[in-house]
Order: sequence, then structure tokens, then C-alpha cells
Amino acid sequence: MKPRVWIPTLLAVIAPFCVPAASYSVSPALASNSSEIEAHASEIAVLQDAQDLFAKYGPRPPYSGPAFLKNEPLSGDQAEMVLPYILACESGGRDVSELDSNHKMSRGPAQFQDATWAERQSESGIEGTPTEAIPAVAMSLWSLEHGYIAQWSCASILRIISV
Repeated sequence: MKPRVWIPTLLAVIAPFCVPAASYSVSPALASNSSEIEAHASEIAVLQDAQDLFAKYGPRPPYSGPAFLKNEPLSGDQAEMVLPYILACESGGRDVSELDSNHKMSRGPAQFQDATWAERQSESGIEGTPTEAIPAVAMSLWSLEHGYIAQWSCASILRIISV
């Protein structure tokens, strides 16, 4: 995904995240700090793309990009390309908490379980929680870049990874 040029006003950038009920809103601290918005433009764009895919296609957006190996580290561009599809499939790009098939709670837009989040947080140094939009997307991108694509069942369901 190529970097986006952010010409719209601050309101236009954050408005999609101010939708009620289970969608994300930008924290007041972030909304009042345009340099923070700019610093997280990539994460915001990925989350917006996921919500747009979900709105258009539902939880199974058609993926036609390249297939990756189960433990293949993705480049930053590849990670930004596939993550919206994974998020749309996992949660619609929204803050969702659901009991997973292993009877553990999965949280946030990327459906991280607490133990997985703690492990990745220790490895990556990314601060936050799985229910916070920016850290969840940042952690997901980091995870994809470090070969953890198979952690998401949606990567198989959408045929982003070859099975």
C-alpha cells in the first residue's frame, strides 16, 4: 500500500472512527494532536480500509492478492495490503470481544487473545491493549512482518495463506 497524502481536514480524517457502537473513536488526546494523527496515518488507513471492506462485502471480502506461506514474514507493504482483509473478516474492523474456539476471549479488531498479546507485546515493545485501535493495528502489522500470519484463521479462510 502506498503512503496516503492526508489533505482532508482533521474532522474528515477522524470522522469514520466516531461511529457509535463497536466502531472506534479516536481518543480526545489523539484527536487534538494533528502530529499524532499524522504519526498513525498508516494504522488509521488500514482500519478504515477494513471497515470499508466489511461495509461492502461483509465478513468475507474477496481477496485476490498473492498467497503467502504459513510462517512467511511479510514486507511492510504486503502487511498493509492484507491486514484490512484479515480485520474485516475477524471483526469488521471494530472492537469485538468473542469467545474463541479454544474457549479463550479474543479482543479488538484483530481478535488477539490475552496470552498472545502479552507475548507479542514483550517481543515487539508495542504498548497498549488489543482493544485500542492504533496499538492493535500496529501489533497486527508487526505480527505479519514477523511471520505470524497463520495466527488468524481468516488468513486461511480468505486464502491469504496457502494451506
